[in-house]
Amino acid sequence: MVPKGHEEIARAIASILREAFPEEKFGYFYFGNWLTDVSQAIAPVDYAGGAISARRKGLTSVWLARIPILGFLLKKLVIEGKVHQYIRELLGDPPPVNSAMADFFRDFIYVVGWGKFCSAKAAVDDRIDFNEYDRLFHGSSRESVQKRFTQYFPHEHLDRWPMNRTGTSKLGRRLYDFLEEDLRYAAELLTLVDRDWAKLEESQTRRPDPKRHELLVEFGHALHAVEDYFAHSNFVDFALRKLGKPYGDVGAFDQLHPESDKWSPPSKVRERRLLREKNPRSQTFEEAKVVLTSAGPTLVGEDGRPVPPGETEPETDVVTGYFDSIDTSFSMAHLYEDLMEEMRGILESGRSADSSGPEDVLDWRKAKTADERNVTRRAYQALQALVRMPQKVCEAQFRYMETDWRMIDKWGGNGPSWVLEQMIKEGEQYQKMTFADGSKYSERIGSHTLIAKDAEDKYGNSDAISLSKSVGAYVAETMIRNVRRRTALVSRSEGNDNRNSLVVEKWVDWLELLRYYCCHPEEAKELAKDAGQPVYWWSDKMSTGDQDMSHTLRFINKAEVDRRARLDARKRLEKEHNSMIAIEQAKYKGLVSGAGEQLEKTGQLAAQQASTYEQKGVDRGSVRVKCVLGRVEIQLYTGLKGEFTRFNGTRLGPGETWQANFPDADPYSDESQTNRTVVTGLADQSTYEISMASY
Repeated sequence: MVPKGHEEIARAIASILREAFPEEKFGYFYFGNWLTDVSQAIAPVDYAGGAISARRKGLTSVWLARIPILGFLLKKLVIEGKVHQYIRELLGDPPPVNSAMADFFRDFIYVVGWGKFCSAKAAVDDRIDFNEYDRLFHGSSRESVQKRFTQYFPHEHLDRWPMNRTGTSKLGRRLYDFLEEDLRYAAELLTLVDRDWAKLEESQTRRPDPKRHELLVEFGHALHAVEDYFAHSNFVDFALRKLGKPYGDVGAFDQLHPESDKWSPPSKVRERRLLREKNPRSQTFEEAKVVLTSAGPTLVGEDGRPVPPGETEPETDVVTGYFDSIDTSFSMAHLYEDLMEEMRGILESGRSADSSGPEDVLDWRKAKTADERNVTRRAYQALQALVRMPQKVCEAQFRYMETDWRMIDKWGGNGPSWVLEQMIKEGEQYQKMTFADGSKYSERIGSHTLIAKDAEDKYGNSDAISLSKSVGAYVAETMIRNVRRRTALVSRSEGNDNRNSLVVEKWVDWLELLRYYCCHPEEAKELAKDAGQPVYWWSDKMSTGDQDMSHTLRFINKAEVDRRARLDARKRLEKEHNSMIAIEQAKYKGLVSGAGEQLEKTGQLAAQQASTYEQKGVDRGSVRVKCVLGRVEIQLYTGLKGEFTRFNGTRLGPGETWQANFPDADPYSDESQTNRTVVTGLADQSTYEISMASY
C-alpha cells in the first residue's frame, strides 16, 4: 500500500487509541508505519543484484539495443570503459556501502520526514519532537537505541521475495507458507506492544517517555504488515469472486483515469490475479527485445518470436505477488514520486510566506553551472529560515543535492535523481508492452504489479483499505480494551467499602487474532446466512469498513508472552534475508575482480548421479544453484540429531538458476542444524554451480 493509504488508516487507528491514552503522542505510531514504507529505498539485495545485472548488461552490446531508455547511457560508458566505476559509485562497493543512491535517499527521506512529522505544517495531529525524531531515525549507540530507518525486508510487507517463497501453509490453511511466518512476526510485535506499552495506566503517560515512543514505532511497524496482507495479496479478489461482486472502486477509478490503458478491464484483472504459472518462465524481459506491432510494443525473444505469457492454472491459495526487477523498478519509482510530492509540500509551505523567487530556483536538478547552484543554495537557505528547519535537517538537504550534483557532473548528467526519473519513464514503457496473446506485460501472472492493489489506480484499492481499516481498528480496540480490563477493584475484606486495585493478567493471543482475519476468505468462520448465502466477517467490510468484527479473544500465559516478545521471528527473517546479501556481494566481488563469479562449487554429473553438500552446526541459510549444461534436480533438507526432513526442490535446465532459503528446523530449539543440498544429474555431463551461505 502506498504511503497515502497507510496514512488514512493510521489516522483512523490513532483516533481510537487516543481514547485510552489522550496524553500520548500518536505521531510516533504513524511514524513507525511510514518508516516501514520508506525504508524500502535501501534494498541491499536489489542493489547488489542490480550492480551485477548492470555490470553484465553494460558489457553486452546486444543487450544495449533492447533497453528503450537506459541503453544509450550504458553504451556511452561501455565505449569509455567506465561501466564498473559508475555502478560502484551509484550502488556501492560492495552494494549498498558508499552508495550515492543510498546516501541520496537517506538524506532526502530524513528531510521529508521532518516536514511530515516535526514541522509547523506537519501532516500528523501529534507532532513529534525533533530530537526524538532524530534519535529514532538514526539510532543512538549511547542510549542503545536501534535506528528505525533501516532497509527493505520482505516480511515487513508480506512480500513474496524471492520468487520461490512458495509452498502451502504447514497449518493446513489455504495460504502460502511464507505468509504464516510473516504473520508470526507481526503478532510478536503486537505482543511486545501489548506487554510493554498498553499495560500502563493513563496517569503514567502524562510525561514524555522515550521507551513508549519506541514501542509506538513498533506498533506502527506491526500494523503496516497487517495492512499489506490485504493490499498486497489476492484476498480481495477471492472474496469478491465469492460474493459475485465487482471491485468497489471501479467507478472511482474510471473517473480518475477515464482514458487509462494502464490496466486490463476489471474482470480480466481479477481473472489474472487468481491464476498462477505452472512453470515460471526462464525468459524475462531482460532476455527479450521490444518490437512495434499492430497490437503495440511486443516482447520478442532470441528466436524472433513473441514471448509467450506462460502456461497457467487456477490459484487456490492466498498469496502476495513475486518481485522481479520490473516490480522493483515500479516500487522504487512510486516511492520516489511520493517523496517528491511531500518535498514539494515542504517547499510550498516556505514559498507561501515569500513567493517572490522564481519557481525553478528550488528545483536543484535544473541548476547546471556553479553560479546557478549558488543561487539555488541561497534560495534554500532563505526557505529553511522561513520554515525554521533545524540545522541537521538543513545539512541533510544540502547533502542530497550535493550528492546528486557530484554524480551529474562526473557522469554526464546521470545522478541518482536522473536514474529514478528514468525508472518512472521505463514503467510507462513497460505498461505498453504485451505478450504474444495481447496480455499486458505489467500484468505478469503472479507478479506484485498485478496482484497488489496498493494505489488509487489499482482495482480493489478501496476494498483493501476498508478491510485494513476494519482489522486495524479492531486491533486498536483490543489493545485499549485490554488496558481497561487488566485492573479490577476488590474489597480488602468482606463488607468493607475500602477497595484496592488488583492487576489481572489476561494476555491476548495476537497470533490467533491475526490468523482469524488474515486467512483465505473462503476459510473464514461462517457467521450467518443471508438469502441462503454464507456471511463472513469480511462480507460487508470492503464497502463499509464496519468495525463489528465477530471475534472472540483467546488468551495466553505470561511465559508465552515473554517468549513471543523476544521477537524471534523477526530475527530469523532478517537473518534469512541478509544471508542473500552475502551471496550477492560475493558474486559481485568475483565478477568485478576479473576472475568471474567465484561460486563455492562447480560440478559435473552423469545421468542419475548425485552429489551432496552439507553445512553443519548452523541455523538458517541460503543456497543458489545454476544449471550450466544438461539438466539437474535439486532436493533440500534440514537435519536435527541426524534426522533429515525434505522441504523443497526443483528441476533446472540449461542457463536456469534457482535460489532457496533453509528454514529453522525447530524455531523453539537453540540446537544447531545441518543444511543439506542434493544435486542429481538428469542427463549425461550435467554441469552446475552451487553457492551456499549459512549463519
